[in-house]
Amino acid sequence: MSASTTTATNSFRWSNAFLIAPFLVLASLALLPSLTHESISAETRTQLESAQASYQRGVNLTASDVTAAHAAFEESVTLYAALTPSMDNAARHYNYANALLRAGNIGQAILEYRRAQLIAPNDARVIANLQQARAKLARSPGVPAATMIERTSAPSNVIAQSTRTTLALLAWSVGLGCLALAHARARRNSAATTTATTTLRQAGLTLAALALLLCLTVALDILRKDFSHAGVLLTSTSLRKGNGEGFEPTLLEPLPAGTEFTQHESRPGWTEIELANGTKGWVHESAAMRVGK
Repeated sequence: MSASTTTATNSFRWSNAFLIAPFLVLASLALLPSLTHESISAETRTQLESAQASYQRGVNLTASDVTAAHAAFEESVTLYAALTPSMDNAARHYNYANALLRAGNIGQAILEYRRAQLIAPNDARVIANLQQARAKLARSPGVPAATMIERTSAPSNVIAQSTRTTLALLAWSVGLGCLALAHARARRNSAATTTATTTLRQAGLTLAALALLLCLTVALDILRKDFSHAGVLLTSTSLRKGNGEGFEPTLLEPLPAGTEFTQHESRPGWTEIELANGTKGWVHESAAMRVGK
């Protein structure tokens, strides 16, 4: 092998390395969210343990001292509530909801179960406890039907959104790397590399398509969360025919705390809602809270 041939071969290998390097960097960056999550978890672990310990103490005291048990659940509620700015995941909302339900705050409990379900729609524990909380409501008008976005995004939620995001970044990075290598091989125009070039190109296109599909499911998740009009009444309140105390009640009796609704229009101090049975009316803004942030 001549010196020029050896130099050309080495040059080609180095060019391949430089082509792959950016995609390896991108693949590494894709893992950063999980590393950050671990860091956040370490910072809040003490408070989480305290909140769970208070909850467990309340459970243990329930049979012997109702007053002390209620105080323990209230303490757990306070500790979980303080985690809101730094920790927004399904587990925190779920545990917070459990403490709220035990403390007797059914409206806020259902809201937190719904927020946990918004993040993890297929979590069996969240679904079961939400159903139990709903069963405690008297005169419940029911639960509004799932929206089209919720139904469309449901199958993909078997895999967590963060996992799908990481997989999309990895697939996109490796896919582009394969396409870059295929392009470099094609420029050599060697018959010996035709099969390898075709395989690399097909693998690259497949991985790129997979990445785009995963990105689509993540986009649907973001739309489902950010544009959700679902809400929960935090306190018992009257449903009125207009946005003011001077309007007549739409229903004879106030709606119970924990009633779920779909939000429509908002005006200063008032929110128009629609119940599962189609009844519409206005409630005090302070009594209603959207599930989405």
